[in-house]
Amino acid sequence: MVGHRSRESREQREPRYYVIGIFGDVFLTRKAEFLLFNQIKEKLRFSGGFDIHEPKQVLFEDGLRGLLDTRKKNHLKGKLSEDVEEELVRGMLKGDYQYGFVGATYPRLPASFLVSLTPKDIVDISTPGMHHVNYLIQLIRDSRASILVEKPVVASRGEIAAVECALRDAQRDGNLEGRVFIDAEHYSHYGVINNLYLLFEKNMVNHGEGYNLGKVKGIKFNIKETEGFDSQRNRDVIDITKSGGGIWRDLGPHVVGPLSRMGVFPDYSTLQTKKEKVDDPRIADSKYGETAMHITFRPNPMEFLTPDCWVKIDVGKAMDEKDKSISLFYEHGKVILNIAERTMTAQRNGQVIYRLSPTEDPFEHVLNDSVDSVIHSRKPLTTLEEGLRNIEKVIEMDDRKYQTL
Repeated sequence: MVGHRSRESREQREPRYYVIGIFGDVFLTRKAEFLLFNQIKEKLRFSGGFDIHEPKQVLFEDGLRGLLDTRKKNHLKGKLSEDVEEELVRGMLKGDYQYGFVGATYPRLPASFLVSLTPKDIVDISTPGMHHVNYLIQLIRDSRASILVEKPVVASRGEIAAVECALRDAQRDGNLEGRVFIDAEHYSHYGVINNLYLLFEKNMVNHGEGYNLGKVKGIKFNIKETEGFDSQRNRDVIDITKSGGGIWRDLGPHVVGPLSRMGVFPDYSTLQTKKEKVDDPRIADSKYGETAMHITFRPNPMEFLTPDCWVKIDVGKAMDEKDKSISLFYEHGKVILNIAERTMTAQRNGQVIYRLSPTEDPFEHVLNDSVDSVIHSRKPLTTLEEGLRNIEKVIEMDDRKYQTL
C-alpha cells in the first residue's frame, strides 16, 4: 500500500479500519461520513483501503477527482456528500489514508498488509458480492484481523463450505483468538427492527400478556423499491454470473435475518414462490435473474404463533410502489414498522398503544456495534456465522422455485 506509514508498533498503536472497495457505493455513500467525521473516529483510525483503480488515478488530484466524478455519474446509488469527497481527496493526497491496488480478477491482498493486522484491526469487505468469498478466505487464513463483510456474505453453498473450511483451519491453527467476524446485514440494525425484537420478546416472555396482543397470526415483510435498472450497479445485482442469482439473493438476507432472529423459520413443505422479471431490454438476457420475488409459507410451530400463522414476503426493484415495511398481525392487534420512515406503531383492538421513532442510521449502528465488539471482544449483533446460516436459507428458498404461487 502507498500513503501513510504508521510509526507505532503493532502492540502500541490504536485499532485501524480498512475498506476493500473504498470507491464503491456502500462505502462512499453510506459508511464514509461515520468513519471520517463522527465519534467512531475517536475509537479507531480510519486508515484507507483497496480497490481496482490504478494508483495513478488515486494519488494525483486530477485523477482522483476524475475517478470520483465518474463514480458519481455512473455507479453510485446514493449521494456522495461534498464533505466526504473533500476529506477523502485531502486524506489520500496528504497520505493520511493509504491506498492499495488489487486486480479485478482473482484479486490478492498484499502479504505485508495481511501479516501486519491484529484482532483489533477491522477489514471491511464492501466489494461486489462476487468477490466476498475470495477476500474472506484470504483474511481468515492469512491474517489475524477482525472482519466485517457486506451482505450477502457469500453467493452459493460451495462458497459457504469454503468459508467454513477456512474457519475450521484457522481454529485448528489457533488463529481465531480475539477475532470478531461480522455480517453487515444492516436491516437488523434499524432501531425500529431492534425494538420489534424487544416487543416480540416481551410478548413471548409474558405469553402475550405484555401488551395483551395475543399470539401472532400473520407476518408480512415488504421490500419494494421503485428504482429500476438504469445503473450498472442495479444490473449487476441481478446478474447471475456475478451475484449467484436474481433480486432475492440480494434482498433475501434483509428478510431472513430479522425473521431468524425472531425464531420464525419456514416449514418448507408449505413454501411457495413466484418470480417476476420486468420487461426491460437492458436486462432481457437470460444471465439476469428475477427482479421481484413473492413468497408465502407457514412457519414451523412455535408457542407464540397461532397454528394457522402465515408469512408473506414481497421484494423487488422496478415495482409499482415503494414499500419497506414489516407488519405483525396479532390476535388482538397489530404492529406496523415503516422501515423507510423509521417508525413503529402498535395497535390493540384498533387503538394505538405504542409509537416509536428511533432515528439512528442503520449503517452507523453497524459500524458502532462492530467497533465496540472488536474493542471489547464481545459478540456483535449480526455475526458472520449467522450470515452464513441466513444465506443458506435464502438459497434453500430460492431453490424451491418449482413450488409456485
